[in-house]
Amino acid sequence: MCGIAGIIGQADTTEILDILQNLQTRGRDATGVAFNAPASKIVKAGIDASSFVENKTFKHTIKQAVKQSTVCLLHTRQATHGSPSHNSNNHPLYSDKGIIIHNGIVNVTGHYESAIGETDSEQLLLAMDKHGVKGGLERASGSYAIAYQSFELPHLVYLYNHISPL
Repeated sequence: MCGIAGIIGQADTTEILDILQNLQTRGRDATGVAFNAPASKIVKAGIDASSFVENKTFKHTIKQAVKQSTVCLLHTRQATHGSPSHNSNNHPLYSDKGIIIHNGIVNVTGHYESAIGETDSEQLLLAMDKHGVKGGLERASGSYAIAYQSFELPHLVYLYNHISPL
């Protein structure tokens, strides 16, 4: 299983580092963070959270983004579909319409060829892009929890779970 968390409101660097370290027990294959400040910034890598928080790119991004961000989505990955060595499989995942983090296994009715990665999470994101948040979720089954942020409404975060705890 993966670790997912979020901060709505002004976050601080220490809080983000602490959350990532605590989430590491839920997944060590990859780590990622998305900020909505002022345009979305995503930093992710196929490494565990302990290594990720020492990464220069992450440190630079967090220093800049935390000052302006009002939403932060955090993820530690336990890979089930798609290799963590391909960053397109690591979370947060994004499209032209939004950002998603996911925990669990999700099966989506249909297959979306525009996927660049190999994950069930990306298939859910693409279903939500095509059919709206509710319509995309209606096409999904399995045991999962998500946090989704729409670029259209950047201060709104959708939380949803089906069987898996949120």
